[in-house]
Amino acid sequence: TMTVKKKLAKKAKTATPPDELATIRCGTTSGDITIRMNRAWSPNGYDRAVALFEQGFYDSTHFFRVVKNFLVQFGITYSTDPDLKA
Repeated sequence: TMTVKKKLAKKAKTATPPDELATIRCGTTSGDITIRMNRAWSPNGYDRAVALFEQGFYDSTHFFRVVKNFLVQFGITYSTDPDLKA
């Protein structure tokens, strides 16, 4: 199970705030993993990743490497859906 929680670092007046933060909690068989993302670091990558997490694209994905406080690597389910390949 994955959940996405978003918040603003400070108030913004734009439709997609440049300083939005997301916390993604991934439930795994070895315990929960929390991923924190900052939109200011990579707006396009942030938007795409958050949208895919919210759609459930990464549900039932195999995590094969986790380095605490550094990185997560996991396998992506290959899909024929053209919208997911954009």
